[in-house]
Parts: sequence; C-alpha cells; structure tokens
Amino acid sequence: MRLLFVTLVINLTFFVGCAENLQRDIVLLQSELNRVKSMQSEHVTSITELQTDVDRLRGQIEVLEHNRGAGSSAVAQLEERVSTLLQRVPPPKGVPVYALEEDQGKGLTSGRIALSSAYRNRYNRGLDLLREGNYNAALPLLESCLDDMNTPEANGTILFWIGVTLGQLGEDKRALRAYNDVVIRFPKSTRAPSSLLRQAKLFEILGDTTTAKIMYKKLKTDYPNARETKMIGEE
Repeated sequence: MRLLFVTLVINLTFFVGCAENLQRDIVLLQSELNRVKSMQSEHVTSITELQTDVDRLRGQIEVLEHNRGAGSSAVAQLEERVSTLLQRVPPPKGVPVYALEEDQGKGLTSGRIALSSAYRNRYNRGLDLLREGNYNAALPLLESCLDDMNTPEANGTILFWIGVTLGQLGEDKRALRAYNDVVIRFPKSTRAPSSLLRQAKLFEILGDTTTAKIMYKKLKTDYPNARETKMIGEE
C-alpha cells in the first residue's frame, strides 16, 4: 500500500511538472503570436497609409485633368508620384515582383520599353492597377497599349503583363495565348523566358504535365542563361 502511495505521488509530481512546462510553453507561444500580430498590424497600417496617399494624389490628378492645358506638367508630376508610391506596395501573390519592378521602373527609364507618352501613361497606370490587384481595370489599359508601331520589346512586355493579368482573373486559356504570343511573335523580348516559365507552371496547375515538360525543355534550350531557366523547380 505504501509502495502504491509513493508511486502515485511520483506520478502526480511528474504530471504537475509537465503541466507547468506546458503552461510555460503556452505563455511563450502566446507572446510570440502577439509579437507577430503586432508586426502584421504595423505592415497593414503602413500599406493602408500608402493607399490613402495614393487616393489623395489621384484626386488631385482628376481635378487637374479638367484643366490639363493649363497644368499638364503638374498632372504628369502627380502621376509619377502616385506610381512611385505604389511601387512601395507589395503586389498580390501570383504577380512576379522582380519583373514588375524591372518593367515599371528601370524598363521605362532605361529606354528598353520605348513607348509614346500616351501609351507610357496608360502602361504605367495599368501596372499600378495590377499591383493594387484591380485586374479588371488594368486589363483594358494594357490591351490599349499594344500597337504595331511599338518596338518588339515593348509589345512583348505588354503582352506578358496582359497574360499575368488574365491569369490573376482566372482566364487561364487566354493567359496561355498571351504568353504564347510573346514566345512566337517576340522571341527576343526580355519577357519571352518569363512567358515560357509561366506557361509551364500554368500547364502544371491545369494538370497537363506533358505540355509543361515541353515548355520547361524549350526554356532550357532557347534561353539557357536566362534567370527564369534557373528558377525552374522553385516555388
């Protein structure tokens, strides 16, 4: 009987110790969760503040556009400020960040994407809307920028972003056609490898692994040194 009592005491002590350890772990986990929530809250607040700034600037642009003849330079400056602000906001999942940063900023300033002023404004606005996740508004703007008078590099880049936008809208077949147009019509475009990679990934999502493998093989063969070739297998 005494032995049974001692055994019960030992077991009870063990379980009490385990409970205390468990309680301590719970407190630590809760503390970490609160810290993460705080970080998320700060991040969301920051994005919300940026969006407020963007909306305010857009309101100023709309007012100035009623008097564009008298303030066209001011309108252009405000549009540039809006675009700069939006480039600090991370795009939605599925939109390639590296390509967006290159094509919205460096691509235009470097002259790689040569567009007339009218197309340039529409193109920038379309990518701004894409970054915001407003795909329905972005699509017609980007489509309106396609022109036979554009350089192949410009049209290839625009078609790529049309494909991305269609993909985000769930228009998979149309997205595949846009990517295919880039590869077939503008094979020397900077976004031809990007289009092949996204084609392959989309075919995988649709369950057509055979075609996806063909796309991956073409990417490796035609663009062995492209960044997208090194990205095969990622994500």
